[in-house]
Amino acid sequence: MELGKVKSEEAKNKFYVVAAITSAILLSISILAVMRQPAPAFYGLLAFFLTSAIIFAGLRFSVMRKKAHLAAVFERIRLTASRFEFDAESPEKLYSSIQKFEQEYENKSEGLQSVRSSKEKLEEKIEELRDSEIPKIQDRINEAEQKIHGIRIKSKEESLEKYAEKLAWKEELESSIREQESVLRSHFGEKGNRLDENISHWGEEIQKLEEYKDKAKNTKYNVTVASTLDEERRKRQRDSEEVREKIGPLQNEMEAVERETNEILRLDEPLYCHTSVDLKAIKDKLQCFAEENENDKENASKAIEIFGEMEKEEREKVSELFGSESPVSKYFNQITNGLYEEVLFDREMLKIQVKRRDGTILAAEKLSGGAYDQLYLSIRLALGEKLLKGKKGFFIMDDPFIKADPDRLQRQIEALKKISELEWQVVYFSAKGEIKDTLKEDIKRGAINCVEIQGIFS
Repeated sequence: MELGKVKSEEAKNKFYVVAAITSAILLSISILAVMRQPAPAFYGLLAFFLTSAIIFAGLRFSVMRKKAHLAAVFERIRLTASRFEFDAESPEKLYSSIQKFEQEYENKSEGLQSVRSSKEKLEEKIEELRDSEIPKIQDRINEAEQKIHGIRIKSKEESLEKYAEKLAWKEELESSIREQESVLRSHFGEKGNRLDENISHWGEEIQKLEEYKDKAKNTKYNVTVASTLDEERRKRQRDSEEVREKIGPLQNEMEAVERETNEILRLDEPLYCHTSVDLKAIKDKLQCFAEENENDKENASKAIEIFGEMEKEEREKVSELFGSESPVSKYFNQITNGLYEEVLFDREMLKIQVKRRDGTILAAEKLSGGAYDQLYLSIRLALGEKLLKGKKGFFIMDDPFIKADPDRLQRQIEALKKISELEWQVVYFSAKGEIKDTLKEDIKRGAINCVEIQGIFS
């Protein structure tokens, strides 16, 4: 930057030199003029040119001083850069060398960072090997040594050669055992999957044949006798196969009987049908089961008959509540202001019907929500009157219309008022403020007694 500034002032420096020389020459001429003829004008010129010569000489001296300072700085930089073997012939070459050095330094720094990262990874890997992998390998080595030690103790052999001989001998014995097992299986079959079970079975079968070991000791082999015996054996086998073919369907039928019997009886312990004795036992069980069910059927029929008579009586009792002159019809007619004349009960369909003023008969479920509730209240009134043997009583209601909309609530309240007018008392509990608002006028005139109860919990 300083070099750029000095170079930018070199043009000015040339001007300062020319101006200083020109001022010096003019100053000399002014001095000669004053010496020859002292006049104010010449003194003025003398002062002007003296001032300009001093100014331009000072400016040139300043530029020269900056160049000298820059040269001294560059010399110090060049001496310092010589330690790094930089080319310092000129500031431009020195700057270029520094840039190359910085670029090389960045490359080396990136390489160093990569080496450090690799070093860290290697250190992590070494730490993992030291803390995890090597102990695992050491554990496996210790486990293998323990197994070897156990094998050495079990085999009672210290050398590998002796152990190899015993192992080869063991393999020969196992091969011989497998051959013997194959022979025994072919002659006597298998008892199960376990070897000890099969050995016990084979021992029993061999023990059964021991009585025959001396039977034919002195008998000589005869082809004719052997052929006759072989033919007899084949005949017996054919007879046995025929018997098996006949027994097969019977066994299937007995299995079917066993399966169906267990499905029917569902006892804690299943029944088995493998022999004729089992079949007789199943027959006795089924016969007892059939007799018990016949008795249950007879008892159930009698119970159904009794219940039918009871139902008939109950229907007649319920029918007494309905009809043209029934209490339900009277209350329903009064509550609905004569819109409905009669409440009927269909004994066959077990449904309640209502008869309107115009003679139309509707099922109870066809009524509007308000009319249905009024019918329900009428039935409750009739039942209450029947229980009280014709006397009037009271109803206790706990927010029965809590889900009703405002219109329906108003209709239900009007129905309760009509019930009250029929000399029934209604005790109505409610936590809804709109109930009190609806009955505000009746409360004011004393038709309804309102009692506010403070909450138990605050």
